[in-house]
Amino acid sequence: MTTKTFAFGLVLLAGCMKANPNFLSPDGNNGSNGSNGSNGSDGGMGSGCIASSCTGMTPVCESNGSCGPCASDADCSGATPTCLPSGACAGDADLAYVTATGSDVNACTIEAPCATVTHAMTVKSTVVLTGMANDDGLAITQGTDATILGRGSAVIAADSGNVLTLSSGNFELYDTQLYCKAGGISGINSSTSGTLTLQDDSIGVCPTGIKMTGGALVAKRIEVYSNSGGGILLTSTAFDIVNGLIHDNGTAGTGVGASQFGGVSITSSPSATDTIQFTTVANNHAGTGAVGGIACTGQDPLKALTFSDNIVAGNDQFGTVETSGTNCAYTYTDFYPAAAEIAGSGNGSGDPMFVSTTDFHITTNSAAKDAAAPNASLDIDFYGNPRPVGAGYDMGADEFQ
Repeated sequence: MTTKTFAFGLVLLAGCMKANPNFLSPDGNNGSNGSNGSNGSDGGMGSGCIASSCTGMTPVCESNGSCGPCASDADCSGATPTCLPSGACAGDADLAYVTATGSDVNACTIEAPCATVTHAMTVKSTVVLTGMANDDGLAITQGTDATILGRGSAVIAADSGNVLTLSSGNFELYDTQLYCKAGGISGINSSTSGTLTLQDDSIGVCPTGIKMTGGALVAKRIEVYSNSGGGILLTSTAFDIVNGLIHDNGTAGTGVGASQFGGVSITSSPSATDTIQFTTVANNHAGTGAVGGIACTGQDPLKALTFSDNIVAGNDQFGTVETSGTNCAYTYTDFYPAAAEIAGSGNGSGDPMFVSTTDFHITTNSAAKDAAAPNASLDIDFYGNPRPVGAGYDMGADEFQ
């Protein structure tokens, strides 16, 4: 997926995120593509399996002779041409398809797609969206689990209200861009007691990026950017944010237009295991008395949290305030600029040396390079590149290649 900056409904490429057409690459599901195997004498791909023997969660006959998960739609064919995050292949029997040129009088099949996600959700609980949906925002209220799989620069936008409203059940969103038009309120507004799973999504150009009260957030490789009132606002919400890029959110100042937080605001998480890890929180802003980077409020000392392997840089409260709050600690994190290194094992205050103010790849002399926890186990970065490269893991969203 490629970073998108939106203005007045126009999509402008800004170049931060990764190209990702029809490619899910879930964490932990990055096996070899079966199409790279050599043909065996049995007609299969490789010497240990044949294509017809590979089914279910392992539908691909891989080059090493074993059956494995699909990694992209190209690994699936026939009646099941879509790769699911689980690694299985699926088609019309399990999915509803939506395109900008579809029609809601259609059956929502891949050959006859629907026009809106709202209608498609009444047909199947898992929807494949290609291009820009015709919905003006989307409300998930049915109380059952639902999933959207983005394809071909999938976009959901709202002229007014929230782009995505989630009030019940569990919801998963993959490879999709959310943005507000002139009258939008939030990219995501969730009050569900269930789990919201985001992967390879971008949420931008809203008054608030993500606002959650209750439930849980699982976010991998998401970008939250240019939301004028702040990036991610979590109240009584458990969370797991890994490989995130949270930048240019919030508004500095002393007046009514100044935001109450910048990058991330956490209030009273119910969990003691929540994490923000390998995430870059940069160039966010807030008004007087607020925090530009990560704000932690009301955290129970019995549920103290530790965030690790991040870059928190260039966030302001009219100066250099990057974080605040008790019972939220940091390890192996680069704070810049900072009056002093924030206490915690492995923390530093060196320049992360981003490529530019709009490109958050780190460069060869970055203070974040090879400076993350030596016992980290994450094998991929925000851009889909491998970790680690070089002498150790790099802090933040990007692993220098």
